[in-house]
Amino acid sequence: MIRSQEEAQDCLGPFSDRLQACVTRAVAEYQTIETAALRAQMSKRSDASIINDLIWSQLRSEFEGDFVFSDRRNRRLMHVGGDFNLRVKKLDGGMRPRNIFTQLVLDYLEQHPQMHLPGMGSPTNVDLCYTRAGAAEVAVQVYLRCPRDRNDFFWLWEFDEPAAGVEPAAQPLAPPEPPRRVRPRSEETALEEPADESSAG
Repeated sequence: MIRSQEEAQDCLGPFSDRLQACVTRAVAEYQTIETAALRAQMSKRSDASIINDLIWSQLRSEFEGDFVFSDRRNRRLMHVGGDFNLRVKKLDGGMRPRNIFTQLVLDYLEQHPQMHLPGMGSPTNVDLCYTRAGAAEVAVQVYLRCPRDRNDFFWLWEFDEPAAGVEPAAQPLAPPEPPRRVRPRSEETALEEPADESSAG
């Protein structure tokens, strides 16, 4: 069963600020890792992998008592009742998640039945997605995406700006500007040549 965006908003709307905060906090944490030189050498895949781990750490800390988590065959899911299975993905420029297309991944993208809680209906698979922008990639936008197949989706819900109290992604510190030497006005006037009145006309 493919649940609509309206159903997703009804079910997950009360948690959307917290979901968004988990992503933005994870990206902020990644930006503050004291290995800037190491991060500069990482591939985009490594970069996304580390952020993915940090997001899952945030989600477990935030929602452990609310939802059920599973980790099987290298797949981490958060089960929102019997309604949604949620995984975490980074989106590319075409608003598609980066994937290695194993059969397990294709089954998820094509909405084939996944693991679900006993006694519940068939959940809809969704991706908690994010994009990063700006020169330092610190501007983060968060989405909930319902995939149809490897290239398309049923709907894409763009989360609003974080609510008050949600920490934004950390901005990198700009290098300090070199001090500017300003000559005091008194010094300027002392250096001026006095007028030679004796030579006047």
